[in-house]
Amino acid sequence: MVNVHRREKGPNKERIYSFEMEASNIQFKGKVYVIVNGRTGSTASQFAAIMKHQCGAIIVGEETGGGDGETNAGSYAKLKLPASEILIRFPLVRSTNDLGLAPKRGGVTPNLQVHPSARSISDQKDKVLETVIQHIKLN
Repeated sequence: MVNVHRREKGPNKERIYSFEMEASNIQFKGKVYVIVNGRTGSTASQFAAIMKHQCGAIIVGEETGGGDGETNAGSYAKLKLPASEILIRFPLVRSTNDLGLAPKRGGVTPNLQVHPSARSISDQKDKVLETVIQHIKLN
């Protein structure tokens, strides 16, 4: 049985989403790799955290931009500064996962950290994908 629980808090309200589903007896037994970087945020970061901590997936790339145990998402308040007219958005919803992780500042830390260089990017080489392929061949 797989249990999913999500709690959202916002102004004057709290919503809890829960559901259960039967685990299938048709299961993939191989290793799962999840590629992330600093632009991985919101629900994608939560997905990476759950895959790493509950499913044993191998996270490859750079630390996510979204949180490891929580994220701000959903609704936003907007404020336009009067003199500069710069628009600032403030998240109104804090979403946490139920992984039981100690609070930390930062995103999901990859098992295999890969930092693409300016050279590899200009040469159109995907160092992260190359690392995944190499890891698959060696394991």
